[in-house]
Amino acid sequence: MILHEKKQDDETEQIISYMNSAARNEYIFPDAAEEGSKPLTEAYSQMLKKFINADNQVAMDLNNAMSVIGNSSNVKSLLEIAANQKRSIATIVEDSKKLTDSIAESENILGNIQQNVQEADAQSEECSRIMRDTVNSVNGSYEELLSSCEALEGFKKKAEQIDDIMKLVASLSTKTQLLSLNAKIEATKAGEYGRGFSVVADEIGRLSSDTQKSMSRISEYVSAIKSDIDVLVTQMSQLRNTLDACKVNADESDKHIANMGDSMNSIMDQIDDAFAQTTTQNDSAKIFLDQLANVEKDSESLIEHCQDPARDMYTISRTIDKIRGNVARKQAKLSNSQWIDIYIVDHMIFTWRLYNMIAGFETLELKNLNRPQRCKFGLWYNAEDKDYLRSNPVFAEAGRVHDELHHLAVECYNANENGDKEAAMDYFRKAQEEYGVYAATMEKVKLLFND
Repeated sequence: MILHEKKQDDETEQIISYMNSAARNEYIFPDAAEEGSKPLTEAYSQMLKKFINADNQVAMDLNNAMSVIGNSSNVKSLLEIAANQKRSIATIVEDSKKLTDSIAESENILGNIQQNVQEADAQSEECSRIMRDTVNSVNGSYEELLSSCEALEGFKKKAEQIDDIMKLVASLSTKTQLLSLNAKIEATKAGEYGRGFSVVADEIGRLSSDTQKSMSRISEYVSAIKSDIDVLVTQMSQLRNTLDACKVNADESDKHIANMGDSMNSIMDQIDDAFAQTTTQNDSAKIFLDQLANVEKDSESLIEHCQDPARDMYTISRTIDKIRGNVARKQAKLSNSQWIDIYIVDHMIFTWRLYNMIAGFETLELKNLNRPQRCKFGLWYNAEDKDYLRSNPVFAEAGRVHDELHHLAVECYNANENGDKEAAMDYFRKAQEEYGVYAATMEKVKLLFND
């Protein structure tokens, strides 16, 4: 009985020793051959296995969670969409400003055209008035010319009548001349008694001769007057024809000016409508521009709101990553294949932290980027128990790709420090591509282990 109790005490002390080691993350499984069949020891071993399996599962579940949370591609896409939206809105605002300026310029141009058309319309009205006055003057001149033509015709007829009278007077003068000649003959026959009568006959002869001379000159004057009247009538006729043509042209011009006035009124109405529409468009464009300015402000606010959850996601992911690291290193007892999954996620997070740095979510230190041999994979890869794998091409390729990934991270860091965001993003994209090669190579490394 005492011996049995002593064995139980020894077993209890041993179990307590194992538990103390486990508390220090040093897991010791009792040797069943040495301990024999002891219920308490077997129960502890089973409990420890379940505990380690549970920790392993927690570590791998956290690792799987980090493979999702640590991938900031959705955050990156969200921020890029918001940034693109902001740029698009800024472009729309700029184009809208140009459109508004163009509409305002069109409004000014239409205003000037409207003023010019109004002035042209006023000038057209004045031209129409002047043309109407001209037509009236032409009509008046035409009537006066007709009256003058009629008067000339009457004067010509009177001149012809004078000519007829002159012919009659000339005939009488000739008869008087004959009578004077007969009187002289008879006076000569009478001798001394006919002397006085001869003197009268001579006087009558001289009077008849003078009358013929005067009538000849009067006839010449009348003929000249008739000739001048004919020329004047011809000229008056030509002038009448010219006035007829002027009257027709003036009437046509008046019609054209009236039509032009109607066209100007129609054009002015259309310009008034266009001016009113342009003014409305200008007012609408200004309102639209004001609304776009509000949208632009909202887009800036949207980016800020997008950055806030992105920062929250980063904070959450860093917290979960720390828990994952602690569980994997201190509580779990992972196989090589499980550690490789950890390393794959580690470097996925490592790559996306470069983007977080560029986006301003976190600050990285160069010393943590340019020492690839000091990260978890570097330590594991360079451990002495991996010397037998150095000559394996797959294992060696994993080390090379891992070093290149860290090298690209250093280049990304330097570019970002120099303020060259574009170059930094270029190196980030190259690092993403290199990470894809690293993850694929690590999947091949898994096949080197049988655990």
